[in-house]
Amino acid sequence: MSLQKSLLALLILTIASSVSSTTCGSNPLLDIYGITAAFSDAQVVSGINYCKSLQGKETCCDADTINGFQDKADDLLKKLSSAVGKRDQSLIKIRKDVLPSLSGKLSSLEDASAKAAAKIQKIMAAGGSGDATTDMMNALVLAMAMVYEQMAKQLTDSLSAIKDDFTDYQKARSTCVVDIVKIQAAAWCLACSPEYTTEGVSASGIEFSDNLIQTLTDSCTAYFTGAVTQSVIFSVDLMASYLSSITSAFKDVANGDEDGATNFMTALTKMAASQAELSSASMPVELPSGCTADECDWIATTMFKGGVLDETSLTLGGTEKSSGLGNRRLEEVKVNNRMLTNSWDPDTDEAGVTVTFSDNPGGVDNSSGALFKGMIGGLIILLGVLLI
Repeated sequence: MSLQKSLLALLILTIASSVSSTTCGSNPLLDIYGITAAFSDAQVVSGINYCKSLQGKETCCDADTINGFQDKADDLLKKLSSAVGKRDQSLIKIRKDVLPSLSGKLSSLEDASAKAAAKIQKIMAAGGSGDATTDMMNALVLAMAMVYEQMAKQLTDSLSAIKDDFTDYQKARSTCVVDIVKIQAAAWCLACSPEYTTEGVSASGIEFSDNLIQTLTDSCTAYFTGAVTQSVIFSVDLMASYLSSITSAFKDVANGDEDGATNFMTALTKMAASQAELSSASMPVELPSGCTADECDWIATTMFKGGVLDETSLTLGGTEKSSGLGNRRLEEVKVNNRMLTNSWDPDTDEAGVTVTFSDNPGGVDNSSGALFKGMIGGLIILLGVLLI
């Protein structure tokens, strides 16, 4: 009798577990993605064209909802295409309209910075100005002036590499976007799954498996690094408007103007502050902190936070460069592998939607705005100082 009771209890527990695992409506992804569950209890639905894991199996969504995922993917691709196209157009416009006008400004900067450095060195050799604050400011300006002087003398031909690498950058971006959108579509399928609790879904979103993160890292690393390289052009554009003010401040220092050093720091501060007003079409970016060629948890923790794609981050191909005078550099940090029991590790083509993305959605001409020699090596050094 006791054995029968035990078997009956086990049967009841099994049935209860089965019912609870197939109950619909409590999957947090439904609200996150704006998807409505069609049933209270999951059921097999015919006529499903997408979501391979749900075909012939129980689901919480009807066929119309799931078959609408292709339209959702198309809408997402359209928005991403428009955003990156505008960014490409902005980059080419800067190359064409801004860079050629910088030669004369850089020449003036070289002369002014050299004279400012000579003036401050003379003051320091004589024992200083007599004011500790002024001497500290002068020491800072001296260090930066000497860097600028060397920068202007060591201009290289490497700007042409940015032009040569542009088409590779566009191709890498397409690869990344296609894979990311496929995973986003797969996540919509997960919202319709009654077995979501075993797939890393919680109230905070989706826990990506290490394997999935690695797959997306492999797909997107070339795009991220290329985005940072191309982003130098946007930093140059930001800096170009302030070259005259910086050069003028150096001239003030060279002429003994006691406000020269203050004017110099003011110019740097204004330049940094202006970055906050830039649109995503011309925002300089840097590699996400902790991202390397081997790992990039940022994809799951930030770009896909909560299981929702941050379209701006994907469009930029990284994180916005620090807008203050602090310029964070890439932290080559190896993140420890996580031991996850419930994480999401889908087939990358789980949704089965068609995803294509043009390499050149903005229709830009990479040959336009010929890049003149003797520019970018110095500009990179300059930017490294201006934005530190």
